[in-house]
Amino acid sequence: MYRVAIGMPVWNGERFLSQAIESILGQTFSHFQLVISDNASTDATEEICRSYAEQDKRIIYIRQPNNIGAAPNHNFVFRQSSGQYFKFAAHDDILAPRFIEECVRVLDADEGAVLCSPATVLINDDGSPVPYVDGKGMVDNSGRVWPVVPESNSLLTSADPAERFAGVLLNMFMALEIFGLIRRSALERTSLMPSHAGGDKVLLAELALIGRVHLHDIALFYRRCHAGQYSAAASGRYMAAWFSGKKGSMFSHQLRLLAAYIRVALSAELTTEQRYRCLTAICRRSVTRGQPLRRMFVPLLE
Repeated sequence: MYRVAIGMPVWNGERFLSQAIESILGQTFSHFQLVISDNASTDATEEICRSYAEQDKRIIYIRQPNNIGAAPNHNFVFRQSSGQYFKFAAHDDILAPRFIEECVRVLDADEGAVLCSPATVLINDDGSPVPYVDGKGMVDNSGRVWPVVPESNSLLTSADPAERFAGVLLNMFMALEIFGLIRRSALERTSLMPSHAGGDKVLLAELALIGRVHLHDIALFYRRCHAGQYSAAASGRYMAAWFSGKKGSMFSHQLRLLAAYIRVALSAELTTEQRYRCLTAICRRSVTRGQPLRRMFVPLLE
């Protein structure tokens, strides 16, 4: 068994795929397995993946006959892998060479941590750093504004599971921690990623109730910002279908998101007081970050 398994769900990723794979193969920690699940791509993704799999026996390439949706594809790569630690990898992001080495070192030394998440640098489609523009935020080459990273979220490191849960719901915007290195034994205790918008945050909330998140202060992860990714999509219908592979509205997805948070809070092993604080955080999340609930839905209901 490999110590680390990396799962890469991909759909039509030809533009940045080779760079992402090369950054994984260039890790200083080499005892890993890379499972790539191609979600019925219609571009050159298949050819690129097969070429790398032929060159490196650590790579397992699987092609889905039909698009099963992003969330099911994320869960698929996890179930197809084996390893003490697991990492989700996007086809358009870049890992610094010491990413896995540093995260393994942290998790080996801290059994109470379920996830190690290095600091993140946002990069443009050409690989240049996304600059901070005073009064706006991080502004990429296309003019899209992104939250400032690294996000400040010390609650994730708390010994209190209710505080960690609140940290996911109230202080987390980009959910970049989902791309950290996760302890497999903790991930196996979750329901994995649900097939609706925000499913990555539900999974992170469930993990946060199991154990602490180690926020590494060294920047080892490069998150690419470009027009073709899910988080840059303008269409609510596209965003809804991206997760499940089916048509839907963001309104129904947001209702399912809140229901999922409630399920996670009610099913976790918590004291009555901790559970109450988790449910309170969900109520605060429903009027998300000071904005009325209607503003969470209306812009995406086209």
